[in-house]
Amino acid sequence: WLSVLNDRRDAIRSLIDNLHDGSLLDTPLAASIRQFSMHVGPGQHDAICEAIHEKQGLILHQEGTSWEGRLSPEFLKYYQPAPTIVIAPLISRTRVLGVIVADNKFNHAEISDEDCEKLMTFARTAALVIENSILLKQSETAHQLASAFLAARPPENPHHPDDILREAIHCVK
Repeated sequence: WLSVLNDRRDAIRSLIDNLHDGSLLDTPLAASIRQFSMHVGPGQHDAICEAIHEKQGLILHQEGTSWEGRLSPEFLKYYQPAPTIVIAPLISRTRVLGVIVADNKFNHAEISDEDCEKLMTFARTAALVIENSILLKQSETAHQLASAFLAARPPENPHHPDDILREAIHCVK
């Protein structure tokens, strides 16, 4: 048992190392995901848009042999989902950042309400991490701009930091 755990730990370590150094090989699905983009504005009435607009997870079952009318043609062009899917919007503090669509294509197990709730918990956590990453990047950029602006100012003309930041923002615009 210990050997199995060590092997799995080593495999996870290897995966993380490959992710960090960019040497992880792309799968066809990952390549497809990178190409995919979907309009979710007004006038869109598929299940993914519904989950995004309602900001709630959704379990969706295929009717008959087709997803037509329930999932957008854009989505179906890239993916061939299993007969049951779960949709979880990535909801940050202020907006929807994206969506996770999952199925059990390989084992065909039913997706339960509990599975949907677990995915929604993961999606909320992921959205907060993504938003925090965006905010951190914006903060770092603002700090770099303010530092560059302060370095370019004559030392004999000190101002309140808020005034300096407003002037820096005005110069950048």
